[in-house]
Amino acid sequence: VTGVQTCALPISAGEFVWETDSENKIVYISKKIVDSTGYSIEESLNTSFFGIIIPEEIERVKNILSEKTLSSTGFKDVEFRFQRKDNSIGYMRVSGTPVLNFSGSVTGFRGTGLDVTIQKQFEEELCLAKEQAESANMAKSEFLANMSHEIRTPMNAILGVQELLLSSQQFPSSEKPLLRSAHASAESLLGILNQVLDLSKIEAGKLSLHSEPYNLNSLID
Repeated sequence: VTGVQTCALPISAGEFVWETDSENKIVYISKKIVDSTGYSIEESLNTSFFGIIIPEEIERVKNILSEKTLSSTGFKDVEFRFQRKDNSIGYMRVSGTPVLNFSGSVTGFRGTGLDVTIQKQFEEELCLAKEQAESANMAKSEFLANMSHEIRTPMNAILGVQELLLSSQQFPSSEKPLLRSAHASAESLLGILNQVLDLSKIEAGKLSLHSEPYNLNSLID
């Protein structure tokens, strides 16, 4: 096999074609590799993909290839980080099938590769945005819960004082209608606060349910 051998492989836009020998050295690679790694075809031939894979990824990729070599099966969409000629880091995805000799032994691999750096960066940015949104939502829930607690305590005190005045014989009867109106408004506001607190508990997964008897007819009405 030489560096000008053609490989009959179905490829998609942006993909490059490669072939390695039994020692994992590149014996053929297409021009698209230059766009991905910055290395020319001449610089890439007779080298190994392991030469550009970052150190912490090498063992994992070697294990995958060793397993596929022993089983004589191909591999698909193996991703790894690699270092370009300018020392920048990118992401590559490769797929390959074994090249067999007449006795059925694996003498190398032939396949395609694709630089997926932009896609991975987009996925990382999307993941970060998701984490930030979840963090902001959690902060909102905590704020609502704290606000509801802080307001509910004095509101209960206000309701208590109003109820004492309504039951007092010394409070002027002429003023009680206004007091009842204020009391009803305070109860309504307390109900809203309880709903906000329940909502924050639901979002935090901390809402507790309690069984209580009720009149079904009153609920339907």
